[in-house]
Amino acid sequence: MKIHTSNVIELLRRKGIIKRGRLQKNRLAKMSFASLLDILDEITQVTSLIPDTKITGKIHCASIGLSGAASECSLLTCRKERADELARFAVLYSDHVFFHNFLSHLSPSFGHPPDIDTEDFRLQLLDDFEIFTYLQSPIESGILIPYSTPQVYCLSCFARSQINDEASKRIRKAKHTLNKMLMKSIDIRLDYIDEEIWAECSGNTLFFEHNSMNFALDDDALVDRPRLFRQLRRDGSLHASKALTRDLALHERIVESVLYSAAYQMAVSELTGADFLSRRAIEVDVLQRVACDDSMSTMNSIIAKNWTNMVPFVGDVALRNLVKLRYRERHSFVQYRAALDEAISAIPASCIKFRLIHAFTARN
Repeated sequence: MKIHTSNVIELLRRKGIIKRGRLQKNRLAKMSFASLLDILDEITQVTSLIPDTKITGKIHCASIGLSGAASECSLLTCRKERADELARFAVLYSDHVFFHNFLSHLSPSFGHPPDIDTEDFRLQLLDDFEIFTYLQSPIESGILIPYSTPQVYCLSCFARSQINDEASKRIRKAKHTLNKMLMKSIDIRLDYIDEEIWAECSGNTLFFEHNSMNFALDDDALVDRPRLFRQLRRDGSLHASKALTRDLALHERIVESVLYSAAYQMAVSELTGADFLSRRAIEVDVLQRVACDDSMSTMNSIIAKNWTNMVPFVGDVALRNLVKLRYRERHSFVQYRAALDEAISAIPASCIKFRLIHAFTARN
């Protein structure tokens, strides 16, 4: 049982979604709702199998946000930027990187698709396919491996199934600590827009990709505060008190997403032997807290977000050409990786902890 990642791109070509390396948006727009759901199921099925033989070399598992998923920010430009960082790191430094197949969220057999066809569904799918199209070269080469959890598990349950009791206890402890940390700093502004309640959260920047995060609240979010709801409808916005902030519990949802990504990486790592890979300091902190093996909890190989400055040309080269260059200059690639490892190992641990805020991290 093996992952055939090239089948993902080949499937998209066969369905006419990718043609001559480009996403066919008009083709997507004309496809029926049922056909789109079938394609999502096919892609997720192909990517839900872990190889039965050990993959060798430098293997990594990317965090959910770094995979280009919409979890940290749903803007396509931001998602594409994160996916580009992952791809260039993978091509220049790793042998294989597992990344979360975010298409699985809309798959009927593996996720939670909408009951009916909607514009939002199609716009989200368009963005998702845009990311996959952008990553097609490193996916086809086997450097990037999209992975979906087995059909019997949702992502959260899959993570819990792979983590032992000791790690689960540490996750619960980390959850308590992070909830307290975020609750002290979180600030919430409520807005009433088109008869919907929106909450803009800001606070400790470790938790927010763009200094804030927005949530659509349920209609009954203020059911126990009718006077406050009337004020919100009248004024259009208001600042949430500490009591309301605590009751809304949005800080818990934010912390849960961080723990969710960390648990996912630990689960895939357990199955594949992959090293952790994240760009968020808060995820690095969680992985350090919950790793049961002391050697795992020491992040002794760390690359800053601006690691590409070490190779000035890397940001200007198209991914497909970078992949070609990697295989054409195999010896140079090995030498580069060895030199980079040596440079990283020379960075004092104290500098890593306090000066590198956003980082790629690997557990050796």
